[in-house]
Amino acid sequence: MRSKQSLYWILWLLCLLLMNSTSAIAQDVPNREDNRPAVRVTIGTRDDNWVYYTPDQPDFNRVIAVLNRAIPVYEQLTGITWSRRVVIVYTGSGGATVIGRILDSREAYVTRREPAALFAADPMNCHIRISAGWDTIPNFEAVVARQFFHCFQMETGAAQFSDFSDVVFNFWWLQGTAEWAASRVYPELYPQDIHIGFFDPRQDVRRARYDAYFFWEFASSARGFGSDRNVITQMNMLREDGVFPFVFNLDSVDLFHNWAQVLLDRQLPEPPIVDLTAVDLTAGKGGSIQSTMPPFSVDYRNLISFDLKPGNIAVLTVSGIDAGHFAVSARLGGATQRLQENMPLEFCPPDDGVMLILSRGEGARNTTAPLTITWTQQPSANPCTDEPDEPEGDASCIVGTWQVINYPASIARVDGVEVDTSEFLFSFGADGSMSGAYDIIARADGITLDLHFPFNGTYALRPLEGSSTQLAVRSWNWTFEAGGSYTATYRDGTQTDFTDQFYETGGIDLWSPDGTVECSGDTLSWETADGTGGFEMQRQ
Repeated sequence: MRSKQSLYWILWLLCLLLMNSTSAIAQDVPNREDNRPAVRVTIGTRDDNWVYYTPDQPDFNRVIAVLNRAIPVYEQLTGITWSRRVVIVYTGSGGATVIGRILDSREAYVTRREPAALFAADPMNCHIRISAGWDTIPNFEAVVARQFFHCFQMETGAAQFSDFSDVVFNFWWLQGTAEWAASRVYPELYPQDIHIGFFDPRQDVRRARYDAYFFWEFASSARGFGSDRNVITQMNMLREDGVFPFVFNLDSVDLFHNWAQVLLDRQLPEPPIVDLTAVDLTAGKGGSIQSTMPPFSVDYRNLISFDLKPGNIAVLTVSGIDAGHFAVSARLGGATQRLQENMPLEFCPPDDGVMLILSRGEGARNTTAPLTITWTQQPSANPCTDEPDEPEGDASCIVGTWQVINYPASIARVDGVEVDTSEFLFSFGADGSMSGAYDIIARADGITLDLHFPFNGTYALRPLEGSSTQLAVRSWNWTFEAGGSYTATYRDGTQTDFTDQFYETGGIDLWSPDGTVECSGDTLSWETADGTGGFEMQRQ
């Protein structure tokens, strides 16, 4: 029995030694929250700020310098006086990150282990948490300044802690405005690869990330919101997909059209590169495109290689502007002209093309709207290229006086009707003048119709290439003169005057040539525009 008790005693003692040994091993590993030297520092106007650092990362003065440099800049931007305590915590863990938030120090990492009285009176503080590997972060000062501005965002009420987890809706303004603010502290560190590499103004600006910095830089300018303070006012209203854009001096359509032009003209202090490698479109003789764009975006099209006929001018028309909240301008050489809905723009294309500047204002997220752009050409009194000199040929064949011997059915071609056209004459002058008289007598069944209506006008013809007798009509303008007459005489000698009715209903344009006139020696003819036949004449 004694030996058995001795064995139990030895086993119990062995277990106790093992437990003590295990406990000693655990105590050799420092607790990551407890093992923090702390130092009280002055940041801004407060001298009760704290830095908690790991023994292997004591270079906290570099961070303090960033914060002291940023405070006066951020106070000027936001209009607030910074009076909140700052707590800088080196976490000791990996990740090479910096995070700035206003947190309750009684519950936050590391500070929650402090005596309750330390933060009891002033618990909500700006915590700057710096992970191990921070010294490998590119542009470290700018990153700290950006994260510090997140505390200002929370201070002004622009952001709450939960907003930082909703990346889809908030990244563009939370990080974008923070980048913009940090660039005012360290302008020499902007822009960076994270801004340039992801910049795409063709997407909805609300889908941008760090590259939204460029938009907020523009928004602070005279062509944007007009001031830094207005950017802050806008920032303070963007929680939960709030009102955007605020109308300070421009509505969303004009604001984003300015954005499109500022980008194209590289007018930002450090402008991004806008990709224009695929914007050229061959215009040719005419064409049309439909562009679909998301809201709050810009795009560009450059119409090149127009094929205009001599005597023509190019015409550009845009539809869908009003319905989709679009704006479109055409840059012609050094001039930029804003286009209106379905209002044709006549122009002569410059050699380097016509740059179309497209932008869209407000619209629902994840939607697009169509914009139709059509270009064509038409004859003009001020053509882009004059027509070539008239070819050698006898366009003067038409000059002289001509008697009508055959006529279109719309005049009086009815079976059994005898028509005298001996006085139906045309006279064409060498100066392009035209005169004559629609003078006929028609008889049938004892009724005589006597019509006499003088006319005058102008004409212009040119020889048709490849033909010795056909003349192309360049213009043909004529009208009946006053003083004509139209009477009907019946078997019993009574008469009826139809003169007024003729002037009210009679039209001469339908008898104009349908494109060409044929003149050969003493014969002149043309088909009429009304499609009822044509004239044949002989020279007098």
